[in-house]
Parts: sequence; C-alpha cells; structure tokens
Amino acid sequence: MPSCDVCNRCFTKARNSKRHNKEQHLNSIFLLCSVKNCVSTFKRRSNFTQHLEKKHHFDKSESRQTTFKAKPKSRNLLTSGVYSDISIVM
Repeated sequence: MPSCDVCNRCFTKARNSKRHNKEQHLNSIFLLCSVKNCVSTFKRRSNFTQHLEKKHHFDKSESRQTTFKAKPKSRNLLTSGVYSDISIVM
C-alpha cells in the first residue's frame, strides 16, 4: 500500500500519495483569486473553478476558461503579495 515518506499517511493508490506529497509537503504552487477583494488561494484548479462558480456566480464555461488562463504562483510569491498576473476583472 503506498504511503507518504514524510508523514506516513497511507493511500490506496500511488497517484493519491503523489498528489498528497506535492500538495502538502512540497513548496506548492497556488492559484489565486483576486475578484474584487477576494484573496482565496487554491492548490487545485478544480477547487478554484468550484470557488468561482459558488462564490462569484460564474457559469461553468466562464469559470473553466478563467482557471485555465490563470498562471500558478509559487508559495514565495504568495507571501510577497505578487499575484497580479491572474487578476479577474469584473
């Protein structure tokens, strides 16, 4: 059974272990929402898409188009506040 080398968490599939390691233990990249005063961050595009649909009432095609245009930022850029590349104008 695959497990995480860092925290020993077990997974049923190797791909889940790989995703966990990338998202939880590596210097991950983030997608940032900057719709008018929103500073939410996401590690997965699917969560970003869902956020746009539920919180900002984007339709499905609009939210998917927006997330695929977004350029991921590293954690270092996130803490320095440099995230203007993916601002969404509304």
